[in-house]
Amino acid sequence: MRPAVIFVERGWGGCKEYAKELVIKEYSPGLIIKGKLEQNILALIRKDPRITIIDVREFLFKIFIFFKIMQLNCNQKGLVVVTKEKTAAWLKFFKKYKDFELQLLNEKTQNGKIVYQTQDII
Repeated sequence: MRPAVIFVERGWGGCKEYAKELVIKEYSPGLIIKGKLEQNILALIRKDPRITIIDVREFLFKIFIFFKIMQLNCNQKGLVVVTKEKTAAWLKFFKKYKDFELQLLNEKTQNGKIVYQTQDII
């Protein structure tokens, strides 16, 4: 399975649904959520053992992103998904040194259902 990491800066619901889709596409996804969540919420969203979910304090989030990007395996092209354009622009710098796919995930709520769209960042 190819590695995938989703850096969540807002709204983890759509990101979790996208991670489920990535599992079907034979990725091994992990969600890194900006900000600490209450334990009962973490227990609720960690029900799928195929998806790793980690919450990180806000002031450590960028440092955590850096270390996760450096951990990506050189032999397999990983997928990195972000939820903010500013973070995508920052990560474009790392693409010069590490080979990974970068996507921007936009999510909306339509008729009470979370809908998401991805955009490849070159």
